[in-house]
Amino acid sequence: MSQFTNILCRSGDAPARAALADFAEESWYEDEPLEFAPGRGATDQGGTDGTVLEIRLPGRDRPVVVRRDTAADAVAELVREAVEELGGNLTDDLRTAIEGTRQVIGIEFFPETLDEDGWELLDTITAHLARELDGLVMADDGLYDRELEKLLDR
Repeated sequence: MSQFTNILCRSGDAPARAALADFAEESWYEDEPLEFAPGRGATDQGGTDGTVLEIRLPGRDRPVVVRRDTAADAVAELVREAVEELGGNLTDDLRTAIEGTRQVIGIEFFPETLDEDGWELLDTITAHLARELDGLVMADDGLYDRELEKLLDR
């Protein structure tokens, strides 16, 4: 079963598919190369809503998929859910940061297909996107900053 990590981004800039693929390649230290497939609606300069990039790890049947959502109603719903789930643990500063979300970058992955190298790549890509797009990372277990330091439990 797939899981999602959402990056709640204050920047509205689109992640460029080619730059993200280059970053992933540079971060991958295994002998067998990663494979990339453009997603629906993606362009080299960025992407419209939808899949930005699929990253296939060697020997794995399921890709890591990076998606972008800028639709106001979808972003508002994800922000509402994040605020609700974090509830009373949110400081005013964190609530303001989450409510300033302009887009959500979702990373879909299949935990059972990731080995240690796959998890490391996933973390590296997540932190890179969070830094580049001024984001907070909402994972299954909590909220993280752009360096993947845990801020709150979920």
